[in-house]
Amino acid sequence: MPHPAYPDSAAAALVASHPGDLPARRGHAFGLAAAGHSRKTYVGYGVVRKTHALVQVAIALLDDPTSRHWGYELSKRSGVRSGVLYPMLTRMLDESWLTDGWEDPTTIRDKRPPRRYYELTSRGRVELGAVLQQALCDARFADLRWRLA
Repeated sequence: MPHPAYPDSAAAALVASHPGDLPARRGHAFGLAAAGHSRKTYVGYGVVRKTHALVQVAIALLDDPTSRHWGYELSKRSGVRSGVLYPMLTRMLDESWLTDGWEDPTTIRDKRPPRRYYELTSRGRVELGAVLQQALCDARFADLRWRLA
């Protein structure tokens, strides 16, 4: 039986035969690229998984899809804690769903370092829109439907 996170049978066989070799770092293709497999094939490692946190962040990003979003603001608006949010934002950057940049230091009035901002790409709008559409039909996200409407 294939592993639920690795629907591709070749990947499932490889993971089943090497369970201790799962990657310790994000984005590690764990040797499958040499076998001709793309890392995007494997849901859960190196791609964005559809979780409650993703749906909550997608709602927050798509509330204002054309503006800059700060990590702290996204955390507060989505209700997703920073330890979950920032790795998710990194995966979204890796998938080209977001672009990032730094606040112009000359415009900062307070004594603080520049903040990193995130902007949705057109691909990100499409992908996150699809995530929200799928969430409407998925029983796992029934408790979030009031926010999706």
